[in-house]
Amino acid sequence: MKVGGLFMALWLTACGVSEGSSGSSSQHSISTSTEVRSRPSVASDPNDLYNAYLADDLLAINSATVELEYKCYAESGFPQFLEVLAAQKANSFRSLATTPDFKSTFMSFSELPWYPNEEYARSVGFGRDTPGLDSFVNVSDPSFRLLSEQCKESASSAIGGFVHLVKAYVSLGNRLAEILAVVDKQNRGPLTDRVLSCMGKSGYPVDPDGPNKAPLWGVDFGVPLGTAPVEKWPDLGRRGPAQVVPAEPVGRYIPTAEEANAAVAMHRCSIETGAREDWVKAMTSAKERGLEQNESLLAELNPQIKALAKSAAIALQNASKTPAQ
Repeated sequence: MKVGGLFMALWLTACGVSEGSSGSSSQHSISTSTEVRSRPSVASDPNDLYNAYLADDLLAINSATVELEYKCYAESGFPQFLEVLAAQKANSFRSLATTPDFKSTFMSFSELPWYPNEEYARSVGFGRDTPGLDSFVNVSDPSFRLLSEQCKESASSAIGGFVHLVKAYVSLGNRLAEILAVVDKQNRGPLTDRVLSCMGKSGYPVDPDGPNKAPLWGVDFGVPLGTAPVEKWPDLGRRGPAQVVPAEPVGRYIPTAEEANAAVAMHRCSIETGAREDWVKAMTSAKERGLEQNESLLAELNPQIKALAKSAAIALQNASKTPAQ
């Protein structure tokens, strides 16, 4: 499920489809923020093999495109988009469901399931944060769909026409991610069983039928759990043709002291059982295979993506010289 939904969203971006703009109502750019995920963020590895895929350049192209679109909307009678532009731009528009953030996608599959270190494990326990919500514009004006298409065409023209190139690069990113997804599916369960067996021997019951199951793991570790924060949903009641829906903060999950200690035990067990080492080996091998299988395509597309990123930056600079009225 993690794969399919994301890949479809990225496919829509590549094809230039407007977010939620079908019919007479558009909840434009509604999505949860990805700035804070279910666990505290972990710095990406500068030596990661998948850095050969230019995820940052693709994200920059998308950011420039969306900013040009927002300015076009504002110039065409929807100034509300300028109100949310700064906040969304600061997050590289990751709150849009269609933003191609492959660096985060690759990490979501390859990161260690049993925490990267003890401090991390202690801070998050067995729970998850509820995602925040970036401020966005909810549009109910029936004329917006046509405007959206026109603004997308205008942005594409300003940058140099790029839909087919971005589509090809997104497809390549999907292919690389799918390789990690397969390895994740093959290894997560068996290696986690090894970790849970170690925890059982370390004094934690690991009861699949216990009354206090940790939702992420489906077992009761015999410790009290923290209280999950309540997830909030925006009020989308119609208030005119377009409304700015305010941001919502991230809901932090705070583990109990006993839970934090159990999470640390899980991390230690991942090391003691060799699960951590085997996971890293499997993911490294998968990335090597992914790059080998797509070497020629990366060599062909990377220079074009680099050039397109420069063109997008220039188009944005030119647009900034003429602020939206």
